[in-house]
Amino acid sequence: MMRSLHLPLLCLVMAFASLAEAQVLRFDGGPVAGINAAQVQGDDYTGFNKLGLSGGAFIDIRNPENYWGIRLEMHYAEKGSRRGGDPEVGTTTIELRMNYIDIPILLDVNLGDYQVGVGPYFGRMIKAEKWQRVSDTSSSLEDQLNTWDIGGQAYARTPIGESAFFQARISGSALSLKKDGPVLGATPFGPRVRNVALHFGIGWSLRGN
Repeated sequence: MMRSLHLPLLCLVMAFASLAEAQVLRFDGGPVAGINAAQVQGDDYTGFNKLGLSGGAFIDIRNPENYWGIRLEMHYAEKGSRRGGDPEVGTTTIELRMNYIDIPILLDVNLGDYQVGVGPYFGRMIKAEKWQRVSDTSSSLEDQLNTWDIGGQAYARTPIGESAFFQARISGSALSLKKDGPVLGATPFGPRVRNVALHFGIGWSLRGN
């Protein structure tokens, strides 16, 4: 799964590291972790009701004056959607659980106490299933959904102390989740469905804020 991502990611990191060693750019990196509040735009389950984990690492490459930078991340992200059940009307809680490895590439600017940025992301689905509480069973959705995801992100980050920072972002797919052709099984997917997620997390800068 990850072999197709290794070569371009390694080349990009090596190129940035070489520039940083030559003191053309500033280099930073560290871990990030947080939660996602997600939904699938175009299904029958509205609202950012599907909570999930997110975690990985980032590399920051910034100009010497720290006015702008390029941020590269690789992280695990739990997405999907959720419909709560109502026993009075005979409905059960249903979750669409979709897990990805995401690689965002973000251009950001330093506004003093904040950094804000935008850019594309590339995602690779590693698991997709539909879970129902009433039977506590899951059924795979991987045959119905596209493996790859491409979209855009916007984020903001503010420092906490000397090395930590808080970040928030919103991301949305540009591609439809569903493969062409009829959907197999009973799912709430319409003809065009996309991932949308809010992320809130904490990171640690190895270089310091």
